[in-house]
Amino acid sequence: MIFISSSFLKRFVKTPEFKDSLNLTDEEIERLINTPYKSIHEATLKFLKARLSKDSSVRLYPFSLKKGKNIYGLIFGSKHILAAEKFLKIVWKISSDNGSANYDIYDDKEKREPNLFPELVGKTTVESFQEELEEKILNRKIETNKDAYYYTLEKGHIPKHAMDVLIRLKKQGKISYNSKSPLVTYDNIKKKRRIIKYEKIKN
Repeated sequence: MIFISSSFLKRFVKTPEFKDSLNLTDEEIERLINTPYKSIHEATLKFLKARLSKDSSVRLYPFSLKKGKNIYGLIFGSKHILAAEKFLKIVWKISSDNGSANYDIYDDKEKREPNLFPELVGKTTVESFQEELEEKILNRKIETNKDAYYYTLEKGHIPKHAMDVLIRLKKQGKISYNSKSPLVTYDNIKKKRRIIKYEKIKN
């Protein structure tokens, strides 16, 4: 777990203290400077991820904290998938809108308000993820509960968000699976080794 004053990084990124200690390139510095203020902690995470080796199994997740005018942030890292799930469940409990910040970082509240032109407002954080997941399931890019579980955590979401999609698709007659539930859980996948396949139903 790392705690970073991300807004200070944006403000003083060109100073030797920040630039040299973090070994930032000119391109990374410009990217940080041009990042919208409310998203600065996520930008900080990106350059930390870029420093991981390609074969690293460490997963990094951010959580932005706004206090007054400043933005701080936590970065949680773990090689164990269950630790990642536990962290994500905690932050989504704190922030049910986005799971990424203690403020409306992606304008989810505005997107949920009634609008004459909803297509111009865009999807909420959860809606966007669920739409992407549904597309991957129907395109057979995600075929099992194991695929769905790992994809969900990789995207910074919790298993419930995936299970809601899978249950709905089964009710709509778009997919089938040989189980009462989609089994997108750590216990079923890692402990019980119960892997089920999601079959697309042809129209």
